[in-house]
Formats: sequence, structure tokens, C-alpha cells
Amino acid sequence: MVKLTERLERTLGKTALTDNSSAEHQLAFDVCKAVDSARYNFGLEPVHTLLEKNSSTLLPMEYLLRPSGNDGNTLNLAQGLNVLRGLGLSSMFDMAVIPRAIEQAMSYGDMGLPVSVNIAPESMNDSLFLTELGSYLSNLKAKLDNPADVVLEIPFTGHTTAEAQAWMRQVQEMGYRIAVDNFGKFNPIETDTVGRIKPSFVKVEGAIIHDALNGVVGAPSNLRQLVEGVRRTSPESQIIAPWVATVEQAKRLHQVYSIDAVQGRELPKDRNYFASQWAFMAYGQAKEEDIFN
Repeated sequence: MVKLTERLERTLGKTALTDNSSAEHQLAFDVCKAVDSARYNFGLEPVHTLLEKNSSTLLPMEYLLRPSGNDGNTLNLAQGLNVLRGLGLSSMFDMAVIPRAIEQAMSYGDMGLPVSVNIAPESMNDSLFLTELGSYLSNLKAKLDNPADVVLEIPFTGHTTAEAQAWMRQVQEMGYRIAVDNFGKFNPIETDTVGRIKPSFVKVEGAIIHDALNGVVGAPSNLRQLVEGVRRTSPESQIIAPWVATVEQAKRLHQVYSIDAVQGRELPKDRNYFASQWAFMAYGQAKEEDIFN
């Protein structure tokens, strides 16, 4: 396989990656070099259920790439990816990283699975990428006890193509699960797509959750409409709220909006510890104004 750094050099020209290159291009190069050199790890962020323990749907652990520079410091992946996306290199980057995340999770056994991995929206518009990743997943299936242990998290952008939708359905037929990311950012365009795909998980756009928790005008009703839209078009989908910081916030979202699960960097990483905190919370009837406290 061609190294990411080589592909980036071909795209920009080696002369563009000199001491005079822009900081953005240099960062993108450093991110690619970190992946080529296996100089990275994965930050693991669990999705915590708010449902009864007898729920049959296992929630994934999201694997988030953390590349490091030569000095050992973590690189700014978001900025580097933005450059690669602008250069049309998203699909190659995703194809290099996604299998590594899945295989690392598999090496941990039950402690690492189910695993959720992200796919860039630009990659979903790349026919060659869809074919290559589809072939990988087809071969991977024989190595998994349960393909549902792999969740592919796909951001909806308001322009999910018919080809991408057909690919998601094919992946689901293999037994894998689909999670929709950034839902609501382009609503109502993507509500119909959710109804056609019927993903296992729908992750609401984080800014919408943040605004609802902070009482921004219109945000509570907006979140309620999104939840109702998912319940109507894909009732089996579990709705996830990201950007959640406390168990108290999780309680409000569950009681007021019937959110099924939460995720957030500040939440406990240990699922059992979160569950114990959740169990301590009283399940009294929440009032509408509680969301603004």
C-alpha cells in the first residue's frame, strides 16, 4: 500500500513540503507520517446506556485516533484532517486507519468490543473507497464472532448519496451496525435517510445537545423535534447525546427528551462506575424547567 506521506507529496509536490511549506500542510504531513510510522494510539470513549440493563443492544466503545509528533506530543488531528479532506485524501486516510482501529479492538477481546470507528463524509462519496472498505469488511466477517461488534459511524451532511445509502444497507446485511453522526445539523433533509437506513444508533449533533442543556432559545423544542423524527421513522434506533459532561445532565436528557445513551470526554471512562453513579440518581419526574438549571 502507498504510504500516506507519499500520496500527500504527490498531491502537493515535494517542493511544497519544505521548510517554507504552510503550517497547515506541515501538520497534515506530520499526521500522515505518524500513521505511516505507527506513532499513534487510540483514545477510547465509551457510550453509556441510560436504558435498563436487559437492553439487547450493546453499546460501542468509540476509538479516536491520537497521532504523535517526533517529540511525542499529540498532534492536532482535526486541523490535519481538514487539510487532507480539502486535498481529496480523506478516503485514503480512512482506509489506512479504520482497519487498524478495528483490529486493535479485536485484540482486546470482550474488553475492546463492540468498537465504533468514524468514516469521513468525503469518503462516503468515494466509490473506490466504498468498494475497498466493503471488501475488507466482507473478509473481516469470518474473523468475528459477531459482526455487530463493529459499528461504522457515518456523519450525515445533508447530501447522503444513493450509492452511500445502498452501501450502508449492504454492510448491515453483512451483520455490521451503522451509527449516524451529527444528526440534526442538516435536518430535516436527513430524517428521511434515517428512515431508509434504520441505523442502530443516531448521534445528535453535539451543539444541539449543548444548546438544549444551556437553555438557548429554541434549542429544547429543536431537540424534541429531532427525537420525535427518529422515533417516527426509525423506532428501533437508539439516540445518543454527545458533549455530555455529568450524570445529572444525562438524567435530564433521559427524562425530558427520552435520550437513550450519552457520550462525553468528561464522563467516567469506566462503564461500571458510570452505571453505579447512574443508579444513585433518583428517577423522579423531571419538570420542563429543570433543563435550564
